Amino acid sequence: MYLQPINDASTFARQAFDKMTELNIASNPSNFTLWYTYFAELDLDLKRALDQNIEKKAIFTEALLNELYEKFINRQVSTQRKSQKINTSTEVILSKMISIVDNVSDNAKDYGEALAAGKDISQSSTPQEISDVVDRLVKATYEMETKNKELEEKLDESRDKIVNLSKEIEDVNREALTDGLTQIANRKCFDMEIRKNAAACMDAGANLNLMMIDIDHFKKFNDNYGHLVGDQVIKLLAQTLRECVKDMGLPARYGGEEFSVILPKLSTDESKELAERIRKMVASRTLKNRSTGESLGAVTISIGVTYYHFGESISQFIKRADDALYAAKGQGRNRVIIG
Repeated sequence: MYLQPINDASTFARQAFDKMTELNIASNPSNFTLWYTYFAELDLDLKRALDQNIEKKAIFTEALLNELYEKFINRQVSTQRKSQKINTSTEVILSKMISIVDNVSDNAKDYGEALAAGKDISQSSTPQEISDVVDRLVKATYEMETKNKELEEKLDESRDKIVNLSKEIEDVNREALTDGLTQIANRKCFDMEIRKNAAACMDAGANLNLMMIDIDHFKKFNDNYGHLVGDQVIKLLAQTLRECVKDMGLPARYGGEEFSVILPKLSTDESKELAERIRKMVASRTLKNRSTGESLGAVTISIGVTYYHFGESISQFIKRADDALYAAKGQGRNRVIIG
């Protein structure tokens, strides 16, 4: 889970202990993991939740800390445990399959020897000798049939386990690549897909555009209405992206209140049109506080769009989209800029 260089890890650990001391929090393993993750910025949702509690001077009770741990840390640990369980199950199934194959080989060898013995019957053999050989062949055939039936049942059982295991692997992979809050692709998925699409773009000479999106004045929502309303805003944008993008690309939560959309099928003009459609749809929706019904006004977003230059680094590609995004913010927000 933690792969930082040793110097960075030591810094994060010291910061975690210092913060727990400052806030009078018990230095137990779960609390340390929580604050280490915070300072290492391994989970932006956790960082945001802790920042909000710090800003409003919340008392970090044992109940609050346990709630945060369960929500943010155990989610990751659960995925890792599922992966370990799947790996163990895979080893068991493979071992059984190898055993079955070995048994098939042994059975075939034994039956082959029995058949070879039958070929030794000559015209000079007595009726009793012929009868004995036939009896052995019948017995060997029956044993072969019985053993094959048993092996077939074991293969069917293993096949069922493989099908179930495949479903578990699919679920774990989807969970590992999905943002917990919005249920769209997470940063890990984005990193994988942007590289895959860039390679495909160079191979086929196809289009590849990238959209970077940021929620305008997001901090104000958190400060004025709390992190639950902030989460509602983030979910609203994710839902809008799903509705607008559909099968034209991959929407992802890039981090915090920033989102991205990888667009391998559209031209830059088409990508800009899509960005405008997303921007207008978000702005047209009035946000309400679910607990009070109070209208919170409209949410606006700024969007930067750029296309991939063949051969450029992924980091440069993302930077150009980010630069376009910040240009949109600098020119008044609630707009789309092509970079």
